[in-house]
Amino acid sequence: MTLCALDGRALGTVEVTGATSIAELKLRARAALAAAAATDEMVDGMSEVEAKRKLKEMLQDAGSRKCSRSGGAAWGDRSEPDVLEQLLSDADEAAMEAAAATLRGAGAVALPALQLVDRLLQNVHGNPDEAKYRRIRLANAKIDGALRPQPAARRLLELCGFAASDDGEHLDMTDAAARDCARLELARAIIKRAREAVEID
Repeated sequence: MTLCALDGRALGTVEVTGATSIAELKLRARAALAAAAATDEMVDGMSEVEAKRKLKEMLQDAGSRKCSRSGGAAWGDRSEPDVLEQLLSDADEAAMEAAAATLRGAGAVALPALQLVDRLLQNVHGNPDEAKYRRIRLANAKIDGALRPQPAARRLLELCGFAASDDGEHLDMTDAAARDCARLELARAIIKRAREAVEID
């Protein structure tokens, strides 16, 4: 099976022979995406907002076609928002894996960025009501020194809910994102694996 970007470019292949479950197929697809991210800068060329918008358009189009053929509900027992939420969640997880793979591929030079992102997420996770942990000042020397050379590290923060402020001087996280424990824990688990791989190497 060929793994393609949303613009149609072939990124790699996923071996489906012998797979016994959807979960196993998803794991193989994520591994292929992570491998592609490590070697192809264009994997990260589309912003997360653009990717989600495109995915939603594709889902709605597919749902319309399915509904037209069946003459009934497009998604069976599940509503379209439920299906979309699951797909976007899977897409975010795959994007986190890809960003972490990029940092892992950079080797020891990316370790400070991985450590910083993990500490920032840990602060939010442990103190979701503390506004100071939900704002990152990009001009801070330590922040700038870790994030600027490793764009994938900032991508990880954005995937966890941080977004650039209007003046471009900060990354801010909403209250809702700060309370999304599942997303923060997932990101930290992915970062931990990347850190361990870099430290071993």
